[in-house]
Amino acid sequence: MKGLTTILHSALILLLACLVLPASAKEAHSLISNKYPQCSYTIIDTVEVKSRIDVEANLLNPLQQKKAFRNITNKLHQLATKVNADQIVLVAKRQFRNNRQSRTNQQNYLAYSAELIKTCAIDLSMPLKIAKFNNNGMAQLALPTNTLIIENTFVIKAPALEKRKQPALQNENVSLKEGAYTVKLNDSLAKVILILGTPTVEIQISEHSQILMYGRQHSFEFRDKKLSAVNSYSPHFTSDLKNRLEFDDRLDDGRWQVEGKYTKQTILTDKQGKRVKDNEIVFQNRNEILRVLMNNRTRSSGSEPNYVVDSFRLGKINDTFYKDIVQPESLSILAFIDNQLKQEVPSFLISDIPYTPTMTAWITPVKRLYTFGQHVLIEAIGDRVTTINIIENLYAEASPLYKTGHWQIGQYRQGMRAEEARSIAGDNGSYFNEELEVIGSGITKRFYFYEQKNQVKLYGGEISFY
Repeated sequence: MKGLTTILHSALILLLACLVLPASAKEAHSLISNKYPQCSYTIIDTVEVKSRIDVEANLLNPLQQKKAFRNITNKLHQLATKVNADQIVLVAKRQFRNNRQSRTNQQNYLAYSAELIKTCAIDLSMPLKIAKFNNNGMAQLALPTNTLIIENTFVIKAPALEKRKQPALQNENVSLKEGAYTVKLNDSLAKVILILGTPTVEIQISEHSQILMYGRQHSFEFRDKKLSAVNSYSPHFTSDLKNRLEFDDRLDDGRWQVEGKYTKQTILTDKQGKRVKDNEIVFQNRNEILRVLMNNRTRSSGSEPNYVVDSFRLGKINDTFYKDIVQPESLSILAFIDNQLKQEVPSFLISDIPYTPTMTAWITPVKRLYTFGQHVLIEAIGDRVTTINIIENLYAEASPLYKTGHWQIGQYRQGMRAEEARSIAGDNGSYFNEELEVIGSGITKRFYFYEQKNQVKLYGGEISFY
């Protein structure tokens, strides 16, 4: 508490200093510069935004606070857009009563002071949006997923202004000496982003481990924000999920070259093939290991196989990256969604979901995909949820993230027969061509079926908001 008081006290001094300066002189370093001193931040403006609240017995309940906070952040995003800021830093909070009005008509307000800032080249977007986990995989702080917690300062990304950075690759070499694409093992997460740009996907394995993906294949694994492995092929996603992701032409074209010899789809000579053991060629030093992975094709003569280079993995010896996977349970998330729908909420926000997403994927500057557990894939524009997809399993069996299990939302459950689902839907449902559509107020639910052993069974679903 003492640390928080000190930070807020310093923030208010900074706030007062900015308010008395003319606009042209409002150039200073934001509080987050103390955390990332290698990157400069210019304060464009300092503002205070308020929202009216109803207070009973001097207490502000969580629902009222959440609504007020949402109103305030929407106003802050509008202000940020006007001045072309790309980050919003909340530096102080206060609750007050407007004493200028009559005693019988006094209004209570919740207000936040904020710095509207521009950042340097380091992109503080997806990879740093991390909340603390508890043992059940639930975020301990119910903040929007576009909120970055730096010590006791909250940073909110302005989604409409977020631009994907894709700098040209300096080279495409992969080796124990040079690393991969000029990044090396133990490089910081910020340095990798500075070199490679905004990732396509972030996968949060645990509080200490995360994966950044560039395009549909290349994955960069980080342990405590230090690079621990690079893969040219990711085993995590099913083809259905992978096809939803953006291409990154710089890496997805597979123009890499390992140790100056091996490129993708290269057919090894007979001499090179003698180095292959268990479908791979291995290079290693004391701490690191580089594997060139092969496919093999049998020659027409049926004798020795032809080895074809397929992918590479650069990592640490005795790597334990996946030892502490933390994922929220899909059933808990679906129960939360079902409860929201029962309350006849026509739509809700990503920030309404009290769980940390396993995966966040870039689709457009304002559109994202989020996965929760094994079965829930959510599409959102900004913070607004547009579609909830319920899938048999988001992850491929080869992925360490894969788990078995069945989903259920309300009375609908995976594997139930079509007749039972139609009975639940009643007059609100219409069934055609192995698809059940249930229309509600502002919501459409669709459930998908397949035939198995002469029975038509439920395997997936989709909830759309309009």
